Amino acid sequence: SCRMATEIFLKAFLVFKAKLSEPEIRTFNHHLDKLLSRVQKIDAAHEVLTIEKQLAAFPTISERYTGAELAPTAMWLTYEIALHVAAAVVRSLTDRNLRAAVLSQNAC
Repeated sequence: SCRMATEIFLKAFLVFKAKLSEPEIRTFNHHLDKLLSRVQKIDAAHEVLTIEKQLAAFPTISERYTGAELAPTAMWLTYEIALHVAAAVVRSLTDRNLRAAVLSQNAC
């Protein structure tokens, strides 16, 4: 799910940047808000922090067992959030930040 992808990328960021161990990562459980708080302590300007106000778009973790469906617009928002977090984390962990090149090509 998009919630899980968002969680995994935030945890990956914390493993690489904060050098958190597996037991330390597990203390966050599935709390995206706590993960974002920890990211903020490491990098207060990191672009993943922009999703904080959008966390309510994700169903609660317990809802993944109910089979409830999201409205299409809500589903696409969660997809957008997950992609944003994934791209932002990958850019911050690698030297492959091609955003400027892509944006300049789109301007043509």
